[in-house]
Amino acid sequence: MNLNGEYPAVMSEDEAFDDLKMHFGRELHNAGKFLFDGCEGFYNLSQKYMDYGLFDILLRLSIGVERVQKIILSLSENKMNEQDKKALYTHSHQYLQAIIKKIYSNDVNFNKEQNKFIELLGDFYKQDRYGFFHEEDKNQRSLFLANDLFRNYCHSIGLTWFEDDNKLVQTKEKIEDVISNVITKYIDCL
Repeated sequence: MNLNGEYPAVMSEDEAFDDLKMHFGRELHNAGKFLFDGCEGFYNLSQKYMDYGLFDILLRLSIGVERVQKIILSLSENKMNEQDKKALYTHSHQYLQAIIKKIYSNDVNFNKEQNKFIELLGDFYKQDRYGFFHEEDKNQRSLFLANDLFRNYCHSIGLTWFEDDNKLVQTKEKIEDVISNVITKYIDCL
């Protein structure tokens, strides 16, 4: 793409590579924005806004993580078989993670909490991200489903749910570490 935003009729190999770098740069910026907003929302999460907050946080984190996963795989496309390349068109955090682990085994060897976090994002993304648009969601089922998914995640990794502010702080600190470690391991792949 030239400075006027137009594509020349024929691109040289260098121009095509520069265009690809700009595309990945924009995509990484967008993923980073989703991740930052999700992390910031989680950091500021309070009892008062728990239901709305968790839905928004899970939405942003699930989109941000999926985008980073797909950037990693796009940059590693030459190491993927044809079946794995089809994963770039799915919305399965767990499947994308499995392929990344095949390629970068030592860099993304997640522990139980981190794997459960990827599973949480995948479950939310499949089950709940469009919940507000469903007719049966007039009673705000999505808010409660996000809350239930997150509560189940906490229990699955041995954390207490946020019954009071002290538990909220302790649980948030542990989950912030999990989120940070997942994002850091993915960024290290780039």
